[in-house]
Amino acid sequence: MFKPILVFLAFIVLVGPTTCRKRHVINFRWHNLYPESFIWDPKSEHFVVGSLRQQTLISVSDAGVTSSLLSDASLPSNSSFLGLALDLRHHRLLAVVHRPSTLTTPAFNALASYHLSTFDQLFLTPLPPTTLPFTTVANDVAVDFSGNAYVTDSANDAIYKINIEGQASILSKSQAFKSHPVEIRRFFAPILGWVGVGVGVGVGGVGRVNFLFFNIKIN
Repeated sequence: MFKPILVFLAFIVLVGPTTCRKRHVINFRWHNLYPESFIWDPKSEHFVVGSLRQQTLISVSDAGVTSSLLSDASLPSNSSFLGLALDLRHHRLLAVVHRPSTLTTPAFNALASYHLSTFDQLFLTPLPPTTLPFTTVANDVAVDFSGNAYVTDSANDAIYKINIEGQASILSKSQAFKSHPVEIRRFFAPILGWVGVGVGVGVGGVGRVNFLFFNIKIN
């Protein structure tokens, strides 16, 4: 039976340091979506929403009107879009692709790049293998002024860098990334690490690049 998923997107527009407008709630429906992430595209004035169950990205207007942006048949079966980022300077949409491992299929982790106007695929770069003990779980992505993308691995102490040409490397590995182990339903899970990433670039796009990462910590 068709059971559409009702999703709420809410955002607050700040007017000043102490005042804000009334929040604007957007209601929309999309069958079997299970949204994982969304970003705002200021040029097209719509949200881009990813899905845990579909190899599809959809757009959602501020009036709740939905449409399909892309459906990538080149992705491995049972994969989905997780983290999203806009690279407006280079007219690209970046999307983290993940497929969990099963008894019959290996895990798949990659970064996909799409042209922001045509949504043609520019590259699909698998993340490089590591010697780390757990299966890679690519999660979120951020992009800097030069077009370099940075992808977090929620299962390992690793951060990946993918340059504008689609060449991937391991940027950093540190046990400090997992300094706060996670306990979920009484299961001790020290493998759960970074789930979000942000990049800040100095004035004029030059100088030091600063990273802001988000970790899971459940008491």
